[in-house]
Amino acid sequence: MDERLDSACSLTSKINVMDLEQHLHEQMNEPVPEDWYKHYFDTDNNRQTYSFSEFCDIFQITPILGKRLLKQFITNFNFDDKCNRIDSKDIWRIARVLWEGSACLKSLILFRVFDENDDKLITVNDIKNFYDEYLNEDESMILNNKDHETILDTIVDGYSWDANKEMTFDRFHDTLVRQTNGKIEDLFKIYFTNDTRTTDNKKSKQKRLELYIKNHLKEIIFLLSYILTQIGLLLWVVFCRYTVIYEVHKEDMHPLIVIAKICAMLLSFNCSLIIVLMLKQIITLIRCSYLRYILPVDCHIDFHRIVGRYILVLAVIHAISHMVHFSILKTPYTWAELMFTFAANQGTIIPGFATISGIILSFILITIIIFSFEYIRRSGHFELFYFTHLLYIPFFIFLIMHGNGFWKWIIGPLTIFVIEKVYELCQFCRSSHGKTHMKFMTIFESYSKSGKLESSVLALSIKRPRNFDYRPGDYLFLNIPAISKFEWHPYTISSGPEEKDTLSVHIHAVGNWTNKVLEYSKLVMHKNDSNGLCQIVSHLNITTEPVNVEPLKRQSFLINDSVLIDGPYSSCARYIFDVEHAVLIGGGIGVTPYASILTSLMVQFRLQRIKCKQCNHINYTTPISGTICTDRILKKVDFVWINRDIQAFEWFLDLLAHFEQEQEDYLKDVQNDGSNERQRFLDLHLFFTGNTQRKD
Repeated sequence: MDERLDSACSLTSKINVMDLEQHLHEQMNEPVPEDWYKHYFDTDNNRQTYSFSEFCDIFQITPILGKRLLKQFITNFNFDDKCNRIDSKDIWRIARVLWEGSACLKSLILFRVFDENDDKLITVNDIKNFYDEYLNEDESMILNNKDHETILDTIVDGYSWDANKEMTFDRFHDTLVRQTNGKIEDLFKIYFTNDTRTTDNKKSKQKRLELYIKNHLKEIIFLLSYILTQIGLLLWVVFCRYTVIYEVHKEDMHPLIVIAKICAMLLSFNCSLIIVLMLKQIITLIRCSYLRYILPVDCHIDFHRIVGRYILVLAVIHAISHMVHFSILKTPYTWAELMFTFAANQGTIIPGFATISGIILSFILITIIIFSFEYIRRSGHFELFYFTHLLYIPFFIFLIMHGNGFWKWIIGPLTIFVIEKVYELCQFCRSSHGKTHMKFMTIFESYSKSGKLESSVLALSIKRPRNFDYRPGDYLFLNIPAISKFEWHPYTISSGPEEKDTLSVHIHAVGNWTNKVLEYSKLVMHKNDSNGLCQIVSHLNITTEPVNVEPLKRQSFLINDSVLIDGPYSSCARYIFDVEHAVLIGGGIGVTPYASILTSLMVQFRLQRIKCKQCNHINYTTPISGTICTDRILKKVDFVWINRDIQAFEWFLDLLAHFEQEQEDYLKDVQNDGSNERQRFLDLHLFFTGNTQRKD
């Protein structure tokens, strides 16, 4: 029935409202199975009745929207009677209509929401009155009058009004359903955030499995190859070394020794592999070549973590096997002498040093693993992770001394690693590459309703060194000597490579080092403020409480402190230029790689501008295909940015506004030329998710 309605709505110029009303009446009177709630809700809503406030909570809507919706489905509901209840099966029917109803039916429901007096017409005032009440009931934010009116005007402009500023349902439906380029084209799509409808049939599971394999084929092949390599090394130790090499001394080969030797062989391989997984220059070269389609370089850090924890497991088994074997071994030495002295004189590079070096290696490995946990790195103690990871230097030195044959495994990866470090050191020591200085800094501070500082973000503008070539989405390691001479922290470059004189990075003040940078920056700012070099502005007028506290304070000031940079290094973000349609999804400060990409794309837009010398009118060189980007594969970008704090949108608000204006100018130019192709290159989707939190 819904499909027929949609087809009829799309083919006729007039909509039969009576048919839609009849269809709505039929759906609200259909029998409801007992377990129907499972199709729409993840909790048991099989209670008998609900109050109006509970109805609004279930659908996560404000009272004004809940009241106007409920009037359409239950005509005799008395809102003044607090004892009046809503049957659970009616709630399921409403959920079914809102979820599975046709676009025509949903447009009728929304039309009635606006048409409060039921005169079959909606006016500009009807729309404004509804949204005025709706915004006033939203407790997540309070807008000043100017922003309030701006939002209402933007909503009203999205509709197609007649000369009297009125709209019939047919015109309303045409705006919502038939038009494809309208600003509110997706308004009829109604979803529930707690919908968990799943199908347990075998076809659905098989389809999801096939899709997962297709999306992660490189990772799966690499992981299977890794597992097969481990099995192969294990079998080689058992059947080759044990059976052939030690055939004469079989009686001396205790099973614990076999286990220890298996772990030793696997440790030799994995301790070499873990270096390969962090060869940054090699990974950058792979990302620039066709090898990226074969090797899962984007997951190299994840594999590095997996291998590291696997090394710990192997080391524990290896150590326990030797310790237990020492306790049952018949020798003139005690267990303690075998473990903690050179008395056993076991054959290694340094005779008798095997057990002592093994103990040292165990402590180093445990320290590295413990301080590499995400909880340590993400809880403001990145320095602990960074400095304990430097223990890899003594770890590999002792590892070479610990095992006789380990140098054969490590010599290749270690040579490449040393060459990389020498190259990075040479690049860093060049006065034109690694050493530079900051130009200016901007501090973004957001506040809660009570005026408490919630978060701080620093935007550093750095003088770009000569020969510092990078691509959008790349990252660098940053050192600020005024804070610490030995701490290096990775940050994504948020500026575009087309900006020849400047590098930008955004730092979220959440840890010890970042908070020190914030404190130092404020000291410099206060110093500059006394000299008249500091500018404090606030661009957002949205407040969370009518108090004398700015929601977002933006402070910009000059700074000339020296900084050291190491890089650039590639990331997977550079792949977006290899596809026709890219969807960029970022949350919070994690959007910085895409800021660099958008900056680069905006510069490419501007390169195709032609300004008339006579009238100063700006035209764009429009290629034959109708898109401004025929010189590369990328033709369309959807940018999705999700924030819990509305103030966070200020970080890149100027960039997004400039890009949107640039695109609008281009679209107007194409339209004025009479071209049928009016194709948007960038669509912005900004989501503020903090409105569900009613408290600070």
